[in-house]
Amino acid sequence: MLFTIFFFICFFSSVIGAICGIGGGVIIKPVLDAFHVLDVATISFLSGCTVLSMTTYSVFKANKVGNLILNKKRVFRLHWERLQEDF
Repeated sequence: MLFTIFFFICFFSSVIGAICGIGGGVIIKPVLDAFHVLDVATISFLSGCTVLSMTTYSVFKANKVGNLILNKKRVFRLHWERLQEDF
């Protein structure tokens, strides 16, 4: 039951965020936090996974349409730098 509620919260937050242009993560974190069922770290993780999935979908959709032009060397360098910051 709780999984279903969280799914619909994430789904509708993603839809509303896409329409408004603010991103679903801005809506997901406060709404899930209002339930007081999960700790902040778990809510942040769920919000991050939702935002990652929305971003991945947008990139694949843009790539399929042909609107996406990526400089692979630059993308790899940025990812590598980001990984080094984490450690």
